[in-house]
Amino acid sequence: MSSPTLRDFTVHDALSDVVMIVEGTSLYVHRQYLAEWSGTWRKQFVEQCPDDVMSTVTIELEGHKLEEVTELLQCIYSTLKPISGMFCIFIGKVHCLI
Repeated sequence: MSSPTLRDFTVHDALSDVVMIVEGTSLYVHRQYLAEWSGTWRKQFVEQCPDDVMSTVTIELEGHKLEEVTELLQCIYSTLKPISGMFCIFIGKVHCLI
């Protein structure tokens, strides 16, 4: 069985409406995925700016590692991504992000 192809978040697609900047790297994601997965993101996108749901949002995530944020995004976007032991430790450290 071959490994699943993981999403490359550094590549913009036509439906990306959030740019996360982590360690100087832009990650192109979708507010709907983030809002469905996290009440914190939902509140930011829906409740705090309800009239601005069509524009692209840029969020700079300071103090977070690109590798860890990418791992988190892979888990949100794909049910094919196995969860590693390293990620279990990471998610405990950044629970406030979600």
